[in-house]
Amino acid sequence: MIMSTSIAYLTSRSNFLQVDSEIPITKQRNPEKYDTPEVFEANKKELVTDLIRKAKQVDISSTLYQSQNRRNFK
Repeated sequence: MIMSTSIAYLTSRSNFLQVDSEIPITKQRNPEKYDTPEVFEANKKELVTDLIRKAKQVDISSTLYQSQNRRNFK
């Protein structure tokens, strides 16, 4: 859920950028609909921090679960 929400945010709150001079931008977002580059970058860093924190929580939970299972099967 966190990952899909993060991707939805990143795609909905940014403006379209031209990545190749031969491929024109055919759509622009209303400036009120996307964040300034500074706000977007800060929010992106916060999302990365949240994802890393969640990954560590999953890793700890997995380790604890495996440890508990080993004790139960001995």
